Amino acid sequence: AKASGLPRKRIHIVTNWTMLTTKKIRKVKKEYDLIYVGRLASIKNLHLFLEGAELLKKFKKVLLFCFLGEGEEKENLINQAKKRKINKNTLFVGAKHDTASYLQKSKLFVFPSKAEGTPLVILEAMGMHVPVMSYPYPGIEKIIRDGETGFLFKNKREFVKKALTLLNSAKARERIAKNAFDLVRNNYSSRNIEIYLNALKLL
Repeated sequence: AKASGLPRKRIHIVTNWTMLTTKKIRKVKKEYDLIYVGRLASIKNLHLFLEGAELLKKFKKVLLFCFLGEGEEKENLINQAKKRKINKNTLFVGAKHDTASYLQKSKLFVFPSKAEGTPLVILEAMGMHVPVMSYPYPGIEKIIRDGETGFLFKNKREFVKKALTLLNSAKARERIAKNAFDLVRNNYSSRNIEIYLNALKLL
């Protein structure tokens, strides 16, 4: 407030929101074990996903990893998957408009980025009842309480341990998914649009 010169009462913080909490979720076959949705860029720390996936495959042979998005790191990631001998388990499907349908067909959503705000895609995954595993970047604790509304991992060993916990237990996935869905519905729903419009005096 001091830096902007505006009185504190004129400053409003409006968080991201998603409409997916109002969408009726159909039960569909889970085609992907782990999915990432977003830009394929070096800042997204996606090599950690691949390192974890390589180690995870030693514990569970039949796995399918999905990367949804485009970016300058795509060819590098494809080559890394080949070197780690997980290329047959890894799909790079490009950018798609129907993100929700891919999330719906996934058991876990992985977000390894080290620097973000409140990513809409995490809220969307939670709104689709998909458990989220994320790198503990500053601010993520507002959304993910480790072991309650999702899981946090700092390295590939934590990645594997927590992924196995969720992949091996449908009950664990359901518990995390419900807690996360309730959090998003109560704090990151379309009601935030009303807060935004009220701040602009458009309502």
